[in-house]
Amino acid sequence: MKTYISILRGINVSGQKLIKMDALRTAYENIGIRNVTTYVQSGNVIFDALETDPEKLEKMIYSRVEKDFGFEVPVMVLTVEKLKQVVDNNPFGYDRDKDPAFLHVTFLSSKPGKYDSSAIEEKNRKARKFYLPMKPFICIVQMVMDEPN
Repeated sequence: MKTYISILRGINVSGQKLIKMDALRTAYENIGIRNVTTYVQSGNVIFDALETDPEKLEKMIYSRVEKDFGFEVPVMVLTVEKLKQVVDNNPFGYDRDKDPAFLHVTFLSSKPGKYDSSAIEEKNRKARKFYLPMKPFICIVQMVMDEPN
């Protein structure tokens, strides 16, 4: 078995797409996934599976959530190795002057379409630093708090 992390987007937010974590664990177990652990009410799940293709796991979980809970939820599945690669390649990880509590990583389900790069550059000059690699589709943001006057 291999260990994975899945991210279910948009569940339990503002009273929408509510899923109890015990019911989510059961849904995963019903499709052969084992050692299921959820993180608070976030939709982030760590699990073991025999399936070795993350895309197949995404489809399996997506279908099961739709069947059991009656709504569509985007699902992203990452290997532990992929998550470790993101952490190891964090461009802000070695800045000891920055509080790691202000580091945010977002995983995008696909390559972003056109976006206003000048707006991102403006934020880079102000209170945030962005890093947008194209593979995998992630956005890493280092928030920088303004110095008190």
